[in-house]
Amino acid sequence: PGLLSNYIVKRVEELLHSGDLRNAVAVLSKQGAPDFSENTDMYRTVVRAVLGCNKAEEKDSDKDFVNTVRLLKRVLHSATNAYDHNNKELMAVHYTSIMHECIERNLPDIALKCAITLLRYSSIIPQDKAMFVAGTMCKERRQ
Repeated sequence: PGLLSNYIVKRVEELLHSGDLRNAVAVLSKQGAPDFSENTDMYRTVVRAVLGCNKAEEKDSDKDFVNTVRLLKRVLHSATNAYDHNNKELMAVHYTSIMHECIERNLPDIALKCAITLLRYSSIIPQDKAMFVAGTMCKERRQ
């Protein structure tokens, strides 16, 4: 398992370097997620890259983005203790996944609460993106 996880990490880093976020997450899912505590930097890079996508990148492949976030959530759950509320990367991906799920199911109030909660994770999600998403949702709810 140690040698395989080294190759998985190297492959994911190659995919991240080339900008192929969806396949990087898919490799982690398909090949088995290496232990979070041993590969913290790689996971942080993956999470920040996925959640840091700008709105244009998300809109180009909206379904792909949502599916990538959901897959990343499963990967993080398998790589770490799923109930570790101190793991900010896991929590940021969790709230992003829930927010998109609520948007799909037409639950705007809960989606808004998730967007506001994501403002806490400014070390992971760019502040301007988090503020824009939360502000836009607040404005839509006011109308």
